[in-house]
Amino acid sequence: MMQTAYQVLVYANKIGISLWLEEGDKLKYKATNHPETANTLKEIVALKPEIIDLLKLNHLHSENHPQPFIYREQGSPAVLSFAQERLWFIEQYEGGTNAYHVPRVYQLRRDANIKGIEFALQTIVSRHEVLRTTINDQDTGVTQCVHQDDFNVSRHVAASEHERREAMRQNINRPFDLSSEYPIRATLYRVEHDGCASDGSDADQTDEAQTLLLINMHHIATDGWSMDCFMREFQLCYSAYVNHHPSTIDLPELSVQYRDYALWQREYFQDDVLKTQADFCR
Repeated sequence: MMQTAYQVLVYANKIGISLWLEEGDKLKYKATNHPETANTLKEIVALKPEIIDLLKLNHLHSENHPQPFIYREQGSPAVLSFAQERLWFIEQYEGGTNAYHVPRVYQLRRDANIKGIEFALQTIVSRHEVLRTTINDQDTGVTQCVHQDDFNVSRHVAASEHERREAMRQNINRPFDLSSEYPIRATLYRVEHDGCASDGSDADQTDEAQTLLLINMHHIATDGWSMDCFMREFQLCYSAYVNHHPSTIDLPELSVQYRDYALWQREYFQDDVLKTQADFCR
């Protein structure tokens, strides 16, 4: 079976062949003495135009790039990573579970800018495809589906503190439908104050009633390291908004998205690499 340019590129990287472009479309390489080097170089020559297109897509214009390198690729099905596949199986087996929810509750200051909070959350969800991804399970296989729909922050006004706690508890424990909803929910909770409540839709700031922000994510889209990254980006986006500079957020462009990693992982961790990793864990 003929290998695709992406498969050849990943395999070449795996056996120590580094590829990059110079002077536009001039293909350069550095190789090791791996037994498969010669055959792989022949495959690279046979697929040279496609290889060059992939190197351009990944902005590889120097031999100085990380090894192994996670390549972006357009056109292939967005497969699940090993971790996503495991969590998807558990969700289907359990019929929905809260065991892998990652909730965080934040008490807002009275001068917190609600629109700034919404802007920060919407910017992060727009920036990270994995937070806009649902799982598509069909006869042909299970894939990720990235959506472009806006992310909305919900608001809940409770009549009492007890009602608010109960509403938050239900939110935290309600299973995600990973096939149809984003793996992140964000809700602002406040208690009705002096019998007069407002959803705050026209206000930039919180009123005298204490407001809590609940961000609930599914582990299929986050982990401990990711949450630290999430909060750093949230603070940058929020600060940019309240300082009236939302278009100048100091965040680097993402070179790859999680679906790129998932595809690379499936291709890279095969045969001898997978066996080596498995032997190490025994």
